[in-house]
Amino acid sequence: MLAAEGKRVSRIYQHTISEAAPINALENVNHHRDGREVILETSGVPFFDDKGSLAGYRGIDRDITERKRGELRLRESEARYRAVFDQQFQFMAILSPDGTTLDINELPLKMIGCKREDFVGKRFGILLPGGGCRNGRKYGKSD
Repeated sequence: MLAAEGKRVSRIYQHTISEAAPINALENVNHHRDGREVILETSGVPFFDDKGSLAGYRGIDRDITERKRGELRLRESEARYRAVFDQQFQFMAILSPDGTTLDINELPLKMIGCKREDFVGKRFGILLPGGGCRNGRKYGKSD
């Protein structure tokens, strides 16, 4: 375990032990015996001796390294998508099957003085001529 990570986890464990509280899904970074870095999820429950004093913890460590890598790849992919989507000059929207706007790109909205919130959650037909937001003012019918 890296020194900074050891200090972080130690502070958490000290508090947990002082309260004799369970450990629930504590993520911590360790070194595998082959030298690679792994992310573990630690959970455990305290057990007590005959006098009611804390005797230790029983628990499990799960290797969640691949899950965390997948989450990171997903966040990176979302950031790339968002950067491309929001900077398109063309109006683009993602609609649900019933025509409700789920997302809309940012740049065209800024150009007309509107915000994403003016459109998201509303039926797409309202955004066509006669509805929506124009020059920062809503006009037309609403849903």
